[in-house]
Amino acid sequence: IVQSFKGHSEGINDVSWHSKCRFVATASDDKLIKLWDTNTGQCVREFSGHKDSVFCVSIDNLGGALLLSGGDDEQIKLWDVRDSAEVRT
Repeated sequence: IVQSFKGHSEGINDVSWHSKCRFVATASDDKLIKLWDTNTGQCVREFSGHKDSVFCVSIDNLGGALLLSGGDDEQIKLWDVRDSAEVRT
């Protein structure tokens, strides 16, 4: 094991990693998306706004400034990674 990420209170449904940035994003049944620093294993951002499990997450391919998530609440959300803000639903 190179790195371990602990912090979700329920199961993880999806993981996204962009090779040009040092972050990993996780989507969980705890209704949260978390952004992890691959160097330290620490959670650096938390995104809340889904009303049910989050089943997918993707980091943008242009540099990692945006996340896209989908949940069992039937919503797709666009997030700004820099300030954890929801940009659009």
